[in-house]
Order: sequence, then structure tokens, then C-alpha cells
Amino acid sequence: MSDARSPFIPWLATDEEGFVTSTTRRWIYFVDRYGDEHQGTASTRALDITVGDRIRFERERDEYLIKGYDDRTNCLKRLYGKKVKLLCSNIDVLFVVTAVGQLFQPSFVDRVLCVAELEQIPACIVVNKTDLQMYQDTAFLIDVYEELGIEVLQTNTVDAEGLDPFLERLHREPLRVVSLVGVSGVGKSSILNRLIPGAQRSTREVSEKSGQGRQTTSQAEAFHYSDDEANLFVIDLPGVQNFGISDLSLRELQSGMPDLFELAQHCEYGDCQHIAEPNCAVKLAFERGVFPACRFQSYIAMKEEIERAKEY
Repeated sequence: MSDARSPFIPWLATDEEGFVTSTTRRWIYFVDRYGDEHQGTASTRALDITVGDRIRFERERDEYLIKGYDDRTNCLKRLYGKKVKLLCSNIDVLFVVTAVGQLFQPSFVDRVLCVAELEQIPACIVVNKTDLQMYQDTAFLIDVYEELGIEVLQTNTVDAEGLDPFLERLHREPLRVVSLVGVSGVGKSSILNRLIPGAQRSTREVSEKSGQGRQTTSQAEAFHYSDDEANLFVIDLPGVQNFGISDLSLRELQSGMPDLFELAQHCEYGDCQHIAEPNCAVKLAFERGVFPACRFQSYIAMKEEIERAKEY
């Protein structure tokens, strides 16, 4: 297979390599190094291909067979009961999209940050809808995460320059693949539609009663984005609550929260669960206001979820 055209995706080294943009139970959709879109199937059921994979394929007559994939630098997963479903792989930056007011849910943000930490994926929080009133609790939460060393971007899709902070982050370093994740109603689809009009992600109004919208993203899908300074793929992730934590051990959960893990080194017991043990440095920091209440509550909620999963 040969082609005289210049590569559209320069980091795909050969004509037999591709980048996976979406999957179904039967098909694997991918683009080759020239940007041409194809659909194929795995050559064996043992291949569990996901969005973001860099695959090796062969063309046999009019069919494309995926023969394998390169080693993944990282991988995000979703759980259905005891079954693990791959979401995406090879992420350079994970953008956790939230919004001002009650749409800012620390429990979801901390869940994603924990998984990103364990997978060694750089994470960035995007606080959207800043054209609306900035509630005091939102400003406080922004401070909490900035003090943790997490970069926080403030955006909106109403003003002409509302996405400039996000674009600046995309341009700051060479990136190949980034992903967006957020609960419904935070404006993730609106951001994607502004970036890539061809994505045409559906959006729905936020319910006045619940403060949330209906989830509009059901499957991970990658879209190509390019401008004068960037040439990358943006993976739109479903806003899953069970963001791959139920199979974690307590030690992994604690390691995924570096601020808690650091405090835990000063607990009296090495296996302290930070619930009822005496001389717990984490609880003491919480009581003194040093360890934020939202982070402590997120830890308790994730710990309880992990324990419930072990009962089945």
C-alpha cells in the first residue's frame, strides 16, 4: 500500500497504521495516516479495541482487518456490574468539564481525577458557563482544586472569546489526543460543537428542577481538530458516574487522591481507612479545615461504592 500524498496524521508512521475514532459491537471505525475513514473488524475476538488505539490493519479485497494495536500509554474504563468496558486510550490531557453553581459536582470531578492520577493522565478542570452568575461555592471550589495543583480553566460558549482559555491550553504543547468528560448539562457538547462544528453533538436544556440535563453522549467518539497551531483528536466521553472505580482497592483509591495520601502517612495505623480509627491524620485535617470537606466526602462516597461492589 503506498500513497504519494503527505500524511494527514504525521505520528502514524506507515500506511498500515490507523487511529480508532469509534467502535460498535461489530465495527471498528478508524482513519489512516492520510485522513481517510474506514471501517473494519478485528481479526480475532481476543483483540479488545477502543477509541484512541493506534492500530495495525490489512486490507483484504474490500475489507479491512485489524491485526493488532500499539501498547497503550493509558486507558480509561467503565464498569457494567463486574464487566469492564474500555472507554478510550492514549490520552495526553483529560479535560473534566463542569460548570458554575450546582452543576459543579466535586464527587464526579474527584472520581475522574482519581482515575486520571492512577493512569498518569494529566488532568485539567474546565469550569464552563461563566457567563452566568458565579456562585460563591463555585469560586470556593475553584480555589480548592487550584490549591491541589490542578489547572482550572474558566470558559463559556456565548462570548466570542469564551473558549480562549481552552484553546490556549490546546496550543501550549504538542498534543495528539485529548478527551472531554462531564455530567449532563455542563455544556460539554456545546464546547465540542464550537470547536468542531462537524461533530454536531446534540445539546439539551438543563432542567430547572434538577439542575441537570439529559445525557446526550452514549459512546466515546473521536473528532479531528486542527488550526494553525494544533493538529489533534478530541474524544468526547459519555458522562458516566461509574467512572471505573468499583474495581479499585482501598490503597489505589487513596493513591488516586494525592492530598489524602500525603496526610495518611501521618496516621497512627498504616492500614487506616480514615473513618473510625484513632489518631487519623486525615480526619484531623478535615476537622481543622485543612483537608476540604468536599474532598473528604468524595473519598467516603468512593470508598462505600468500592465496598458495595465487593459484596456482589
